[in-house]
Amino acid sequence: MVRPSRSHVLPRAVRFLVALSAISLATAAPATAVQPDREPAVAEPLVDYTCGFEVDVTFPTQNAYVTVFFDRSGNLTQLIVTGQFFVTLTNPANGVSIDINASGPARIDFAKGTLYSPGAQLLFAVDPLPGSGETGIFLIHGRLAPLSGTWVGEATPLCPTLAVA
Repeated sequence: MVRPSRSHVLPRAVRFLVALSAISLATAAPATAVQPDREPAVAEPLVDYTCGFEVDVTFPTQNAYVTVFFDRSGNLTQLIVTGQFFVTLTNPANGVSIDINASGPARIDFAKGTLYSPGAQLLFAVDPLPGSGETGIFLIHGRLAPLSGTWVGEATPLCPTLAVA
């Protein structure tokens, strides 16, 4: 089934979930707006500056899927990401690279404004991370609720490793 490509814009409060928004969803709101839609997760290489310096982001393994849920009005309510998703972060100024298994799984609930990831995910925090107030790139596990400013889980900052000369 061929569907037109459509980008989903995250509310400002959850804007720092850029790692998952890098996934291009080739979906359209279903006519009945009830059945979930499952599509391959496809991410294009990008350049990120949340560390305060340039980081090249590539996706060497993309065998992941996004299941998209809609309410009866056709509004996006939830995303669930599953499968293999590997990311390489490279600081082109010093050549330092980090290979990350960010396969998750992860669930973003737009109604509650939460991200739940019992497995590893990358978080590109352009707004301060609840608890630490830091911005940057993090490897996360846990539950993040940006609307309420709460975070329960682990967040490992990756920018210091990428900054090493």
